[in-house]
Amino acid sequence: MRIKQSHGGSGKQARSVIDGIDADQVAEAYLNYLYTDEGQDIAGKNFYRPISPKAQAKYVKQLPKLPLFTIDQAFGGWAKADKDHFADGGSFDQIYLKK
Repeated sequence: MRIKQSHGGSGKQARSVIDGIDADQVAEAYLNYLYTDEGQDIAGKNFYRPISPKAQAKYVKQLPKLPLFTIDQAFGGWAKADKDHFADGGSFDQIYLKK
């Protein structure tokens, strides 16, 4: 399966789901494409931080090095972050829900 970049509208990716290709196959194909040289280049062009060394080098001027951290380092892991920030009554609710 080949997924091409689309802009606006539902595109061929969404159409393929509607027409019967399982969503997990489309998602897997997207993820496989995302980590190709072409996918990483598209990420860099659109100001997302690519992970491939080749794309990082190409976009170093627009995406300078930053001190990055993992979810484990900053929030104690995904389970704790989910509970603290996204569960009912978590910090997301505190800033999002109308008072």
